[in-house]
Amino acid sequence: LRSLDLRFADPADEEGFKADREMDLLRWMFIGTVIACISTITHGIASIGPRHFGEILRFNVETVQSRIVMCQQLMWTVLPAVWGVLIFFRISRRWFQCWNWELIITGMMVYGAFVIIAGQTFYLTIMLGEDPADVWEKQVLYSHEAWALLGLNTVTTATSFFLPIRSLVSWAVPTVGVVTYALVNLTHLSSEEQDLDMEHWFRTLLLIALSYLAWHGAWRTERHIRTEWLAVRQVVLSSCTIQEQQASIRNKGQEIERKELEIQEKDELTRSMQTVTRALCDTMVQLDAAFCMRSTDAGQGIFFEQEIEGELFTDFLNAEDRTRFLVCAGRATQSQVPELLPVTLRRKYTTSEVHLLLVDRGTTSL
Repeated sequence: LRSLDLRFADPADEEGFKADREMDLLRWMFIGTVIACISTITHGIASIGPRHFGEILRFNVETVQSRIVMCQQLMWTVLPAVWGVLIFFRISRRWFQCWNWELIITGMMVYGAFVIIAGQTFYLTIMLGEDPADVWEKQVLYSHEAWALLGLNTVTTATSFFLPIRSLVSWAVPTVGVVTYALVNLTHLSSEEQDLDMEHWFRTLLLIALSYLAWHGAWRTERHIRTEWLAVRQVVLSSCTIQEQQASIRNKGQEIERKELEIQEKDELTRSMQTVTRALCDTMVQLDAAFCMRSTDAGQGIFFEQEIEGELFTDFLNAEDRTRFLVCAGRATQSQVPELLPVTLRRKYTTSEVHLLLVDRGTTSL
């Protein structure tokens, strides 16, 4: 793991870690968008309407109050609902799989951190160039600071402890929230021509500290999760390797059994040919791949009038017969069909005209 951003050295491991956490990220974000939409609609119906528009909602798009409420509903309800629909289709229908959902959801949370500050009734009224004390029937100054800080804390906490966003990109959410809070307050104080007091800086520093603690806690948690994920991945890869090796061993075992069966069949054929050969021939010798005589006995030595163990059989043939013998032996090996070849056999003391019956045993011997 890299020291700061915690990324794996292998890009394939990093992509696998990101992909494994994507579905949990989508589920939690979908739940968050549903809660945000329901809370905003409920708050608008139960609190904003009766409090600021009277018992009977007198909604007029030309008034400042109505424009502010419409803007808040657009920012807090409509856009999250659109995102929620996209996430729903990604989860249920497997659509939009090529999208970088971690980056998209990080952008959504950055938007939430910005809107939770800039979308407060008090600040929106100031942005429209109006005085909140003159626009609203009831004072909204007392509550905007608490709502802003509480909302930003909620967004930061959700990003750090509930949404499995990598710390590599999650830092942007609290950063945007703190910067927005500081800028909005600076704008408000500048519009009121007030001096910046220590209380403003103290609140900002506390907000920075709270945001850093939340992000750092998420960073430490991710470090442990990455270590466990890498260990599990190595176990899975080892298990797959073992399964592949077991399958290879099984295949090789089946191949060995097949070869053994073929050898048994060839041995039975050889024994049958040897039985026929002993009945019809004067003697029988076994030749290896180099045509050297092996496993000889005293009877074969008497036939050749010398000790023949390890001797080249072709040394007992003349040049012409030697060439014919090599060609015939190759043909017998390829076709697995016995070959009959008349040759002149030059033994130690005598020379005889003989017929050779060449039978391939299938085990690099003839």
